[in-house]
Amino acid sequence: MQQRLSAVESLRFQLPYVAFGSRQQTYEALLHSHPESTAPPEQPTASHQPRFFTWVTNNGYGARHASDPAPFSLWDDHVHDFRFPTPEERKWIFDAFRAESVTYSWPDIFIETRYPPNPIPLTVACIAATFIPAGSNCPYLTTNTDYSNPRLSDPLSPHFQLPKWERPSEKQREAVLQALGRLVTVQAVNYIAPIIIVEIALDGRSYSTRSLPGRVGGLLTVYHHSYTPFWPLACQSREHCITPGTVQDTTNYFLTDLQTLCPGVRVECGVTCRDGGYLDATMASTAGVKLRNTDSGDIRLTVSNHGFINSDEVYHPSSQNGGVCIGHIDERFDTLDVALVKLYPSTTFTNGEYFQAQSPNRLIRSTEVQNHTWCCADGMASGAVFLRVAGVKDRSPPRPPGIVVPYTEFITENIYRLYGPTAGSIREGVCGAPIVVDDNEDGSIVGFFQLGAEGSAWALSPCLDDLIDRGWTVI
Repeated sequence: MQQRLSAVESLRFQLPYVAFGSRQQTYEALLHSHPESTAPPEQPTASHQPRFFTWVTNNGYGARHASDPAPFSLWDDHVHDFRFPTPEERKWIFDAFRAESVTYSWPDIFIETRYPPNPIPLTVACIAATFIPAGSNCPYLTTNTDYSNPRLSDPLSPHFQLPKWERPSEKQREAVLQALGRLVTVQAVNYIAPIIIVEIALDGRSYSTRSLPGRVGGLLTVYHHSYTPFWPLACQSREHCITPGTVQDTTNYFLTDLQTLCPGVRVECGVTCRDGGYLDATMASTAGVKLRNTDSGDIRLTVSNHGFINSDEVYHPSSQNGGVCIGHIDERFDTLDVALVKLYPSTTFTNGEYFQAQSPNRLIRSTEVQNHTWCCADGMASGAVFLRVAGVKDRSPPRPPGIVVPYTEFITENIYRLYGPTAGSIREGVCGAPIVVDDNEDGSIVGFFQLGAEGSAWALSPCLDDLIDRGWTVI
């Protein structure tokens, strides 16, 4: 496993509430605590690196992280729902983590303590765990309206019930959009199990207090209607002339033992503008994966489109200080925030290494992504961060006022809960990093990191169906 030659590798260990172990440390804990739950260690060969399991199970709800010390589970597979702990189990949690308070807000557990464990487990009793300092508040999602009225009838048939915890199907989400479209102008619908958050477009219409149904498809539904977006998201690229003290991995990996580039390394736009001028400042982000088109045979590298919005030149690790131009962008997918780089013949790139994240092997469709799946991304300014798939979002593309957009034109995005440095707030520069299912199996890519909520623990990324439909596959 390739190690970052940078302080970024150990960034999370400076932050005790997100100091989860390395893959090697977690694997050793797994062998010690659950020796029957994993295959024996693999021996490395000249062409094969050993794999490090970090989960006892990672197949949706009930997943158990290797560092999870609880001798019980608060997920009940028989009823497919969470359960509250017994008095003995509650005491065990308080004692094990010297907790001052424990909040159960399914599918999360928030543990307030002055003494966070080291390493931090990503689950406790098979529940996604967030450790917070004493005196902190739990990070709940909130909307800005009181339109929701649970006494109003559900706009869908009583026989139409959405799953409480699982991701609704495309057919179910289309039915929800059609039902809501008769009541409001929908900007987006967020399915964050077990609730629905509807973003209403600003089209001049107004709504009175408690005038909209509080349940849709049987699920609690709330509404957001404001000039301030529900997701106060900012693109997480870094303009390198700002806050120069920010930690980044500026290693030139051509000059290391690896002697090639891989997902997670630093890339930066050139100073030559797309319109022929010159840029005053450049932007740095994280390299994605190497793809091949099954129709044309073309080979390209993915990068964050917004990180190269003003330039087609791609450098590693920098456009200055001895950096190398590795290729140029010749195709862009604006809605996916993905740009494709045609690498120069002298540029080598392998998908076989991805630092602390699992090596990426294939793109998967939105219909293949399961709620509560744990993923990992490794950004050049964040190191490893974990992302739990919390739900799915359907949002409308830009449209003129009064135009109804059919569901087939809505953009589908994954919604993630973040676990990583700065208490879940993603470090600048992680955009473009592949988000890979952390199951040590087929290296499924669910998206490329695009947006992180400023100061919060949430992120979004477009699903990859369009890229797959155009014939792109991981080499």
